[in-house]
Amino acid sequence: MAAFSSSRRAFQSNLNTFIQCSVVGMLQLLISTESVVFAQEPVIDRVDYSALQPGSTASLTLHGTQLANAKSCWTPFAAWPPVEGHDPKQDKAVSFTGVVPAETTPGIYPIRMITAGGVSEAGFVVVDDLPQTPLDAASESVAGQAVSVGSCVVGSVNAVKPRYFNVELGAGQQISVEVFARRLNSEFDPVLRVSDSAGAEVAFCDDVPGLEGDAVLQFTAAAAGTYRIEMHDVRFSGGGRHFFHLRVGPFAAITAASPRVAVPGQVIQLISGSDRPPVQFAVGDTPAGSHPTSAVTEVNLASQLGEDAVTTLLSTVTAPGPLTREVEPNNDQVTATAIPALSGLVTGTIQSGGDVDWYRLTATEPGMLVVTTHDREVGSPADLVLRLFDAAGTKLAENDEAAGMDAQLAASLAAAGEYLLQVTDLSGSGGTEWTYDLELNSSQGRVELILPADRLNIPRGGSASLTATLNRLGVSGPVVITASGLPAAVTMPELWLHERQKTIPVTLSAAGEEQAGTDYGPLSLGIGSSDPRKTPSSIIRLAPPAVKKADADRFRSFRFRSDAYVAVRPAAQFSLTPESSVVSVKKGETAAVVVKVTRHADWSMPIDLGLAVPADQLPPGVSCATVKLEGEQATLSIVTTAETPPGRFTLFAQGTAKKDKETATHPVPPVLVEVTE
Repeated sequence: MAAFSSSRRAFQSNLNTFIQCSVVGMLQLLISTESVVFAQEPVIDRVDYSALQPGSTASLTLHGTQLANAKSCWTPFAAWPPVEGHDPKQDKAVSFTGVVPAETTPGIYPIRMITAGGVSEAGFVVVDDLPQTPLDAASESVAGQAVSVGSCVVGSVNAVKPRYFNVELGAGQQISVEVFARRLNSEFDPVLRVSDSAGAEVAFCDDVPGLEGDAVLQFTAAAAGTYRIEMHDVRFSGGGRHFFHLRVGPFAAITAASPRVAVPGQVIQLISGSDRPPVQFAVGDTPAGSHPTSAVTEVNLASQLGEDAVTTLLSTVTAPGPLTREVEPNNDQVTATAIPALSGLVTGTIQSGGDVDWYRLTATEPGMLVVTTHDREVGSPADLVLRLFDAAGTKLAENDEAAGMDAQLAASLAAAGEYLLQVTDLSGSGGTEWTYDLELNSSQGRVELILPADRLNIPRGGSASLTATLNRLGVSGPVVITASGLPAAVTMPELWLHERQKTIPVTLSAAGEEQAGTDYGPLSLGIGSSDPRKTPSSIIRLAPPAVKKADADRFRSFRFRSDAYVAVRPAAQFSLTPESSVVSVKKGETAAVVVKVTRHADWSMPIDLGLAVPADQLPPGVSCATVKLEGEQATLSIVTTAETPPGRFTLFAQGTAKKDKETATHPVPPVLVEVTE
């Protein structure tokens, strides 16, 4: 078994295999990036970069729109200011340079642009320990551009023009060729073809299962000579958004991991698309400095595969155990793999087309069971269907997709005893790459939170919200959302969510005065319960994006993400502030919340002040009518009745005003309401 080591983006040696990982834990943060429009936020179209290697001084140019007044280029391993002499009026391209820390682990990383207008949606780059060969014009001719074994090339493809690269190989020499594009949110859908000096095809690859349309191939040179690598878009389209990161070298052509959701201290197998046997290594502890969002963390892990290997990049995730591995044969109820506990992880493989996997569960008491699959979001081509049966063979529940993501099954177990879980692939496909992982939660149930973007730009002196949807699976009672590690200029109070509430405006506020370096940073959310003894299981993440349906739509990777970011932007049309952020009211009585307004420019018109959530999601007996804010303040009345239960809940309100054809809506910072007897 190969030795394992890890640190924050730690780079161990050029004989390491690096796997981009995420820690699956307790809260699910699902994000649809299409539903929110941000005024004047920077937009990244592509990133040109060179020497983005551990220990090197990198140069990057971010291309896009609304990039004027650039402040910083942010990555998880470094943040760099614009190059000296940069013109702050430049809004189409901004250049940066800086040192990549030597301990940075090669892999895929998010990159963001921060300007006076806020923070961009994340773009993605590859930190590579392979030396980079500059792209030149020869690559667009059939003659090709020479590249060496053990190098990478970064660039883009133009319409109808393939890229050609020539590599010199000795007889019997084996190399791999891999292109990162779709995994970087590129519009480029790559096809790879390798031919020998006589023009005969020796290797070809279009899509590899689980790589979202990216391509990787491995071949052995039959004779010494020049081999040509041809790379083009599957539709021969191209342009600035058709960018790529190409790697050529003797690295393992890893296409899958089992399990894909690994447990620290357990063994993981790296599976190659060739006939090379799986490589095993022990997963170490979660590296320090990983993304501190609840129990969900995106990290890179490193494992030494052998003397003939160089770095290989692969996506996977890690999670707390225990871990149960599928034991074949388990194709029927009699041979079902036993799962010792109704919490933890289960890993398996749809070995071939039509394969059926059965698992035997034992419940010690009645209660809720939630089974969540992790397949497509962690790079597996599997598309699972879950079915739950009781011991008599009666089907209790079935699911093949949950909220546009991987399958999730929730069922109430009426009694203690044995239950059977069936796992199949929706299309009947299978193979060594069709690995999957199941996350089991019981007892306290499960909570999932759904947010609409991977960033929030907050007006200076005001507030902004990401409107979330809260899914409760066997969970009742208040749920509490918190934020930690925010930049100094940004605040968010605890959000107390009543059991009726499904729509949650996660609202943050920004200070009115600008202070250098305090206006932007990662957003780390946590979730808990009002009773620590009854904290539900949960998972934090960003949602998979909407499927690309038109050429004008941007392609976005489906892989698991949990990163989110906040920044302060210029003041909005108006901002709202409650006179008190906490109010107390006896059930059956009414509480008054005075809301003051600060207006900017000529937004002097009346503001409709009311609830930011559906009225039927308030606690029983609670109501809050919309009022007109025509001067400097207005009063919201929180009415309770004898039905209203004692306890805490957060009131979410907002104001809406219209000027000509422009409508502006801004939130009131959350108000905590304490209902007493």
